[in-house]
Parts: sequence; C-alpha cells; structure tokens
Amino acid sequence: MKAVLKTADGRFTIEQVDDPSLPAADWVKERVRVAGICGTDLRHWKKPEGELRCCIMGHELAGEVVEVGADVTRVEVGDRVLVESVLGRGHCEWCRVQQYNRCPDLYPTRRASVSRAYAEYVVGPEHKFYRLPDEIGFEEAALLDTYAVCLHAQHLSGLTINAKVAIIGAGPIGWGS
Repeated sequence: MKAVLKTADGRFTIEQVDDPSLPAADWVKERVRVAGICGTDLRHWKKPEGELRCCIMGHELAGEVVEVGADVTRVEVGDRVLVESVLGRGHCEWCRVQQYNRCPDLYPTRRASVSRAYAEYVVGPEHKFYRLPDEIGFEEAALLDTYAVCLHAQHLSGLTINAKVAIIGAGPIGWGS
C-alpha cells in the first residue's frame, strides 16, 4: 500500500509499505477514505524527530471496513466507519478506567495501528470503530475527533444552555463551539 512517511529532516514522502494485518481476532482493517490534517500533524512538519523517522502519521480519519477478525461483532465488511484514534496498550491503570490519553504507551501504541491516517489502510481493535449514519459523509466524520475536543471542553467548563461565551481562535475546534 502507499503511505506518507515522515523523513529524518521532518518532511514527508510517499512510499510503498506493507499492508497492515490483523494481529488479533477482535481487530478490524479499514480502507482510509478521508484523512484530516490536524494542528498536531503540523507541529511535526519540517521538524527533525529521529523517533518518528519512517512513521506513518495522521489521526483524523474515516473509511470503510475491508476485513474483520473472527471475533468482531460491532462492524462488518463494507460498513462506513469513524475511527477513534486514542489507543493505549490496555494494561495500565489509566487504560483500565478508559482514560487512554494518559497511558504511558499512548503514542507508540496508536502509531502502530489506528493513528496512521496517511496510509491506505489502518487496523485497530473493534471497540475503536464506529458505524457512520448514512447522512454523515467521510469528510464530516474525519472532523469528529476535532469536534470531540470542543465538546469535552464544554463539558468541563460547566456551561449550560443559553450561556454566553467568547470563542477566541479559528479552525474546527472554534467553529464547533
């Protein structure tokens, strides 16, 4: 498959790499149809980072299921899906309470599977794949990760209906407010 790989000097190149395979019976393989470019991705642009050399980047994505493991019940081949790309190893205290973003192995774990949007295919555990309603396109679905940041901030703020706030800044997170 084709994938965008980060170079030693911080740029990106399109290369041919091996397709990912399902490592477990409860994993799913998705063909990426839309991948967004996040501010996080831009922070890596033109920045030499040895640990990311040859890594496939990107974490805002949507696509269609092309393969499922024998134990998968949540999605089927052909389903249009959104992928939640925050994935810890599943064994630490943070993962056990579903706060995967605090897992000490978050970045290496997600870079090895669901956080590879700039490739033709990604794989991940079935609980990270969500069926899309017919009225939601791939383009809108790829932005849901970003909108979730806004929604989370709103929940943490204690805002209620009809509260007045000022949003400073542009981009999908500000627009989602």
